[in-house]
Amino acid sequence: MPPPPWVTRDSSIERPLVVNDIPLMSDVSKTNVEKNYVPARGPKVLALGPFGGFSFRFGQENADEAVRRVLELCGKNAGVSCLVVAMDNDFVVPVPMTLKVVGFFRPAGGQQHHTRIA
Repeated sequence: MPPPPWVTRDSSIERPLVVNDIPLMSDVSKTNVEKNYVPARGPKVLALGPFGGFSFRFGQENADEAVRRVLELCGKNAGVSCLVVAMDNDFVVPVPMTLKVVGFFRPAGGQQHHTRIA
């Protein structure tokens, strides 16, 4: 698990979730998210792995529990830390619209575990 805080909400970067705008994810995965995640009841969270894998949890007790559980599952499946990209039906990270996302940015050197889409 990456160290907390797992999600920092910032209204200046949040915007409604548009499934086709989720980076790194295959069309089949996007269909799964559209069919199962979007209509699900909250609190719900969607996490993305650096290789396009993803996990989501919905109908959790609270948002913190949803984040913890989805990061554990996604990280276990990916073998590395994942990134929470959506909470309920909002993106909570900036997703580039003019450039193609090719992976996660990880600073060289330091012991930072924060992951950002670049």
